[in-house]
Amino acid sequence: MVVGAFQRVKTILILILLLFSAELSFASAAQCSDLFTQIRVTRYLRDLPRLRLMTYNLENFYIEAGGSKVQLKSPDKVQGIAEVILDQRPDILVVQEVQSQSALETFNRDFLKERYDTFLMEGNDGRGINVGFLVKKDLAVSVELQSHKDFKWIDPVKNIEEVIFSRDLPALIIRETELSRPSLVIFGNHGKSKRDRPGDPESLKLRTAQIEAIAYITQAYKQRFGDNTPIVVAGDFNTNVGTGPELRPLRTDFVDAFDVSPTERNSLDRSTHTFHPRGRHVQAHEMDAFFLNEMLVESVKSARVYRYRDRGGQEKPLPETYDLRAENPSDHFPVVVDLALDPLLQVNQKLEP
Repeated sequence: MVVGAFQRVKTILILILLLFSAELSFASAAQCSDLFTQIRVTRYLRDLPRLRLMTYNLENFYIEAGGSKVQLKSPDKVQGIAEVILDQRPDILVVQEVQSQSALETFNRDFLKERYDTFLMEGNDGRGINVGFLVKKDLAVSVELQSHKDFKWIDPVKNIEEVIFSRDLPALIIRETELSRPSLVIFGNHGKSKRDRPGDPESLKLRTAQIEAIAYITQAYKQRFGDNTPIVVAGDFNTNVGTGPELRPLRTDFVDAFDVSPTERNSLDRSTHTFHPRGRHVQAHEMDAFFLNEMLVESVKSARVYRYRDRGGQEKPLPETYDLRAENPSDHFPVVVDLALDPLLQVNQKLEP
């Protein structure tokens, strides 16, 4: 009887120990799970199946009170922009009409879960709308930002020397290491609007001169870094990209990503902005675009315009009225381009000194 009682006690103790051990194991596993969810996996450019780029005019993206009186972007629209970015998950994002570096940092922290590093230098715009960049933090790259806001021209209308870029033409230089050749150079553009200047209807002279300056500057970067440097000019060109005569100087060495994408898009699918003149039909134009130099022509895997969605997740049609357009997070639609960089990186590795 004593032996039997001892066996029962021993069995109970073993079961208690097993349960306690299982509980410890479960707690340990839970702690490990929390730990692993906090670890970001570093991604190297050479290992990426595709590099996703996006350009997005955020439309008067003021989200912080400043010295000047500005109309802050509504929280709903800021959240809507964030949802687009989080849904598309671009690796590198070019943004226009952004208030400041501080605003971009706040947006990244409060709405994008701090997934990006932010880069913005304030340019020449009196309203404080600037061009900036967001780069995924898990990309193993070295990033350098260069400004060209002081680039000047002789205005033929005023016959005086002035800065040429309405905002700036910042260049984001992406390298795998600080000393390596650039893997990619991205210029962020926001062209002069079509508002008339005195003696310059639709500001065509100024906008054409801006494009000529972009062609000149990108050629200088090519000479500086080498003919095999992949170069992108992305942003809001403030003209119909397909038909605007001011784009001719850029098309000498660059091509619209839509024109070399494996999937052909019609003009409506490529539209990124709508105009709503009173008493006339809506006009839709491709105003936002990626222009790629010859090194990137064969690298385009896809190019498309993102369309906003309703609360049910269904894609909304292009707005037919100004009021419908105003309901969207921005008056522009973002452009998304996927690139295959691996062949280019292999070429650049062979050219390393």
